[in-house]
Amino acid sequence: MVARTRRIVAAALGLVIGTTASLVTVVPAVAAGGDLSDAGADGFADVSSCVASADTLLASIVVDESGSLQETDPGAARVGAVETAVDSLSGLQGDAGDGLTVETSLAVFGSTYEELVGWGSVDGAHGELLVTAAQNQLPERDTANLTDYRAALTGAQQSLDARAEDLDGTTCKTVLWFTDGRLDVDGTGEGAATESAREDLCTANGVVDGVRGDDVSIIALALFIEGDSSTVTEADREFLRAIAEGTGGGGVECGHVPIAAEDSAGAYLRADQPDGLRRLFAGAGALIDGATPGQSALCPEEACTDGTLDFAVDEGIGGFRAVVQLDEGTDAPTLISPDGDTVTLNGETVKVDDATVVTTSRDGLVTADVTFSGGGSPGGTWRLVADPAGQSAIDLYYFWRATLGVDAADGIVLGEPSQIEVSTSHADGSSIDPETLGSYDVTLTMDGEPVDLSSNDDGTFTAEVTVPASSGVTEVDLTATATALSAPSGIALGPVVSSTSVPAALPPSYATMETRRLDLPDVVGDEPSTGTVTFTGSEDGDTEACFGTADVSGPESAGAVTLTSADGCVEIPAGETVTSDVEVSTRLPADGRITGTIPVTLTGVGADEDLTVDLPVNATMTRPVDEVERWGLVLGLMLLALLIAWVVSWLTRMLVERYALGDTMNVAAVPVVLTPGGLRRTEPRDEAGEPSLLSDLDFGPVAERRNQGSFDTRGLTFGRQGLWNPFAEVQGVVRSDDGAIVVTNDTAGLRVMDDKGRSAPVDIPGTRQFFLVVSPADAAEDEIAARLVVLADGKNGLTTPASRWSDDLAAYEGWDSVVDTVRAAAVARQAAERPPKEPKERRDRGAATSAGADTAPSRSADDLFGTGSAGSTGSTPTAGRSPFDPASPDSSPFDGGPPSSDPFGPSSDDDLFGDGR
Repeated sequence: MVARTRRIVAAALGLVIGTTASLVTVVPAVAAGGDLSDAGADGFADVSSCVASADTLLASIVVDESGSLQETDPGAARVGAVETAVDSLSGLQGDAGDGLTVETSLAVFGSTYEELVGWGSVDGAHGELLVTAAQNQLPERDTANLTDYRAALTGAQQSLDARAEDLDGTTCKTVLWFTDGRLDVDGTGEGAATESAREDLCTANGVVDGVRGDDVSIIALALFIEGDSSTVTEADREFLRAIAEGTGGGGVECGHVPIAAEDSAGAYLRADQPDGLRRLFAGAGALIDGATPGQSALCPEEACTDGTLDFAVDEGIGGFRAVVQLDEGTDAPTLISPDGDTVTLNGETVKVDDATVVTTSRDGLVTADVTFSGGGSPGGTWRLVADPAGQSAIDLYYFWRATLGVDAADGIVLGEPSQIEVSTSHADGSSIDPETLGSYDVTLTMDGEPVDLSSNDDGTFTAEVTVPASSGVTEVDLTATATALSAPSGIALGPVVSSTSVPAALPPSYATMETRRLDLPDVVGDEPSTGTVTFTGSEDGDTEACFGTADVSGPESAGAVTLTSADGCVEIPAGETVTSDVEVSTRLPADGRITGTIPVTLTGVGADEDLTVDLPVNATMTRPVDEVERWGLVLGLMLLALLIAWVVSWLTRMLVERYALGDTMNVAAVPVVLTPGGLRRTEPRDEAGEPSLLSDLDFGPVAERRNQGSFDTRGLTFGRQGLWNPFAEVQGVVRSDDGAIVVTNDTAGLRVMDDKGRSAPVDIPGTRQFFLVVSPADAAEDEIAARLVVLADGKNGLTTPASRWSDDLAAYEGWDSVVDTVRAAAVARQAAERPPKEPKERRDRGAATSAGADTAPSRSADDLFGTGSAGSTGSTPTAGRSPFDPASPDSSPFDGGPPSSDPFGPSSDDDLFGDGR
């Protein structure tokens, strides 16, 4: 017989029943703080039953990473929840000993599923790796735009299946699924795409049915905030419950309801606030381990006076768990046994009477597991004492630790009476004495139909059943359930569930169909999937098996589903093994599952009639990954992210890199004469005609006084360029309104922005530079007529700025280079304006140009921005030199070409500032 993890529901079979031995039925209690329904209690019972009979428990922890976590869980309490989940699963591993291996993985989901930590034992180094990943990565994982439940469930299912394939023995598969948000795949949660996703999830044989049918239990742990700030509606909450449990409030359903006989049930738990989530995980771990919820209390309150909580642990109870959430700064609680022994719950393992106390403590959450040896607790009252200086929340869970055995020693033969035995025992193997309990109930179902049990003197129960030969079944599912109330306190224990599948054999005159359930390989995309049916011939002679028309169904989006046999009919020689292939295909790709049956009619040796057996068929459907589409989406998202970053950078530059003119910015513009030796004013202001360059009387307010991206003053227009290039610094630039040559003493060593001198660089806001405006016609003169423009902040008056400007201009040593720049710009303009000529004329022009070059012998037009050594341009400023001395032109970022070579700069001479001017 093969142990199963599934809950069994009804199928129509005629049964020949024996006598009954039924006692009182216990309704599962509701878990405090967890919003656990009866369906959820059944789901946890399924998981507990699975754990009791499995070799390995695979628990996939899947955590939401949507942006709403910034509101619902700003303190990243989910990190502590994962830590607690790991602790709880580790405790389950410790309780089970060598009989069970618990493996865990950690993943996140938003629009996609991403595994952070792969599979490994929940103990030791891998457990620490899980906790470290939760601590370091989960707090930053709260920016996903979407919440796609499909990605979470299908991703976890595929990961669980892949790991189960690598393991020997039986596995129990569970998803601990934490989400704080409603289903949202379109950014609003209300669009057509979200509605389509809802349909994909909950349609018959859709995603959720596929997960359940794959024996994966969904434990949904919901973190939803209350109040006006929550975008999650009650309907959203009940939809999440329906995904886990099949039904939710208001008639919401998801998948097949009731959950199909061969499928795994799930549970929905809710934490109203992040600080309750870690308690919730600790409680969920207890429920998975087979506990029933007990008392919950807040200390100190009426039920917990002075922080002291007394609670009964009746005879026969296998153990209990106390989960205590402490206020920050409070002392560790203590546990006192009925004999008066005291244990401080500080993370140690100690022996008390006939019990072992194992404590874990992490960040204010204390979990104490008490396990009794032998046949369970001898009975008595325990006391938990919490520090009355702070508030403590206490949740109790009780473990029965009973085990159930279901056996059909002689098997089940169709058409013949068969005996089934159910046994119950404590963890040490000793039989449970019903006299020690307030009530005790053991039930048995066969393919979902109740079977009457008879009690025996040795504490076992038996039933006699007959499965009609005409039923056509290949196996029979048996499920035993035990519940009890302890005495004298009436503590609810169980349900303890044990399920097994027993092959249903045909009479010996027929061939044996060794394949009891045809689990086909996954159907990927629209590719067919093939499985094999195996027969063993009757010892009485040759027989035959013929396949009929299959009755199968899949997700609605898959279209028609076809299941066919390659052989139709197969001859089965006496005593030999024969195989036949069966193929399933669909019209369209989909996510979900295929279920149904294919009839197989068997002919017996000398039999009066043929027997038809309905062979169950199952297959999982997955859409293939379209790599082109996937990488196209990845590239699109990357480009979108870059575009957003670029727009933010552009807006930041637009707002920050501006001319801060304020209310006191002033400007002076005076006529001067430029020579290699310096500047001389053409209109001195004093009566003696002294060449004072500037005085406070020359300054006047700038026309536009505020932060500006560009502004006009004294015939010059100041602007910016490079705003569109996030990798380059924003460059200020100035040009003359009448098209004259503009040169400056930019600190980077630049004189002009292009070889024609149409614009000059500005170190924003431009108060540490002079600007010379020269008509091209005057550039060839020995003394060049020019206009000097300077900016100065007059918040403390203008006398000092005027004097400083005069002194600095007089001390400036780069005037010869300025003269060279002006003359070269004039030559470049003249060359650009000269009409094309015949070759002879070009030779004449070349001679004229050589002759004219004597006017600027120190630098050619091509060397204005290079490494020419004329003047003092390339020298390092010496002590006492004006701060306006330029840096070496070798360091200029504009060397080697005008700004038009910048792909993010203006594309024409009319848009130097890059702002559409």
